[in-house]
Amino acid sequence: MSSRSYSPKKVLREVSKEFLSRYWSERDLPPIDFDDHTESEIANAAFEIFQSLDHLVRLEIDHDLQDIHQLACEEGMSATIPELLDTHDDIVDTLLEMDNFYDVATSVLLDRPKIFRLALHFVGLSSLNKRYWRKRRGVPAIEPRMSPKDLERLGATLSQYLQLNEGRGRHCHVEAYKSAQGYSFAAYPEDYGRTSLEYEQNSLVRRKVRPASDIDFLYQPEKGALDIYAKGARKKISDLQEIFGRSILGVDLGYDPSVGKIYALDRLKDPDFSFVFGHNSFIEAVEIKSVFVKDRDDGRASMLFPNAVSGAEGWSYMGKYFAITEEEAAQTEKYPAWFLDIQKATIQVRFRPLAGQRRGHSTTFPLTKNDCKLDYEGRDAIIRQMLVDSGLELPPAEGIAA
Repeated sequence: MSSRSYSPKKVLREVSKEFLSRYWSERDLPPIDFDDHTESEIANAAFEIFQSLDHLVRLEIDHDLQDIHQLACEEGMSATIPELLDTHDDIVDTLLEMDNFYDVATSVLLDRPKIFRLALHFVGLSSLNKRYWRKRRGVPAIEPRMSPKDLERLGATLSQYLQLNEGRGRHCHVEAYKSAQGYSFAAYPEDYGRTSLEYEQNSLVRRKVRPASDIDFLYQPEKGALDIYAKGARKKISDLQEIFGRSILGVDLGYDPSVGKIYALDRLKDPDFSFVFGHNSFIEAVEIKSVFVKDRDDGRASMLFPNAVSGAEGWSYMGKYFAITEEEAAQTEKYPAWFLDIQKATIQVRFRPLAGQRRGHSTTFPLTKNDCKLDYEGRDAIIRQMLVDSGLELPPAEGIAA
């Protein structure tokens, strides 16, 4: 579901009466006089009818309205229009003339239901928690296997892996989608059993269910990229990459070179540290917005907000709360700053404004000792190079030696 607040009444108000009339007719719902009433009156009448529908019919209509709401936004249009353009669909020109996203979404639902479901799937992917997405680069460009037999094999392999390692996943259904954005494989392994509270007609019932969890693979061969959405440690993600490679691409992906990168965050409190970037990078400034530190004695944690552009500024800021000289440590009860470990930093990078811009783009991102969420393209690639040039990103061998 979209993070935007949903209510059926809101959607019925947002869809114009032209498209609401079409939807009402195609779903064979109780009649409304769409000709002699205002948009507001029609929306109120539609909502009253919606409330009075039979339980199962109302459930179907509610799902439709939720889906329309989820697609009726810029992100939804970005997922829908490219799919129509990719199939050279002549409905595109008509949709682009509309100024109401809810009308566009309703029109696509009624006239291009397959495209609607495809776009809805990819919007759903983009709404998943970014924390659990892991990207792998350097994946060979191979036409993925998408036959029912191939999907069944992927599901069976995932099921075997999850049962062995997590005690779940006895059944696993896999669906595949091909779009302008790439190839998506959605796996739904059986999760641990739980009790669900549901309404059956007018009665609240407790139902023991075996819900499906969610593992998603997004493969973009032209970019050599494989994104995996799954909760778990790096070892699990690496295993899922291998399973996908063998089952769908027919290759052993082997070692992922991005795994094992180490970020020397403690250098941020070195008074001699400075961010290194060239004029051609278009970077204007880099700032340490916050750091999460722990002391080495009993692990006490602190969150600091230095807003520093260099190690010297950061070190000076830490002097407000910690001892930054041996003399100060000996004469006060302040904890020595050099015994602090930086566990996480939030860094902001500001780029110079381009022609016609009043203000340049800025990117703010978290950095831990073994993880960086930046992409490998565009501005993110420039920032990654800055981290390397500044001595913050270390190759695995150096990080281990350190």
